[in-house]
Amino acid sequence: MSNPYKHTDLFGNYLEFETSEFGTQVYLYLKEENRKRNIAKYEEATKTLLFSRDREKHLFRKINGYGFCYALIHLTDFCENIVVYDDFETFKITKSTLNKYGQIYNFKNHGGFETQIFISLENLKQ
Repeated sequence: MSNPYKHTDLFGNYLEFETSEFGTQVYLYLKEENRKRNIAKYEEATKTLLFSRDREKHLFRKINGYGFCYALIHLTDFCENIVVYDDFETFKITKSTLNKYGQIYNFKNHGGFETQIFISLENLKQ
């Protein structure tokens, strides 16, 4: 990403894109945790967010799917495509597919970036 991007919510959490010779990494900082997490990679040329998931660890069993930071998907108008790699498959969807089939959950009721949008594996395969 040619320009640095950082977005802070009302709770002091923020999303940050950092570019290096290895590409653009997306970090999520949750104020409650007082640390940054690398949550995705961004490919500017294809307007794609790339996510890596461990099915055993990240699968939300209630819908048999994966969750994504709602703010990352919806506050970034430069993202059009989403690729998810897990230990079994690679899924490629558009942002509009995620919006169409996604279900929004906020587990800790703190708002901000803890809100996630989930999509089932079945809908990821479309």
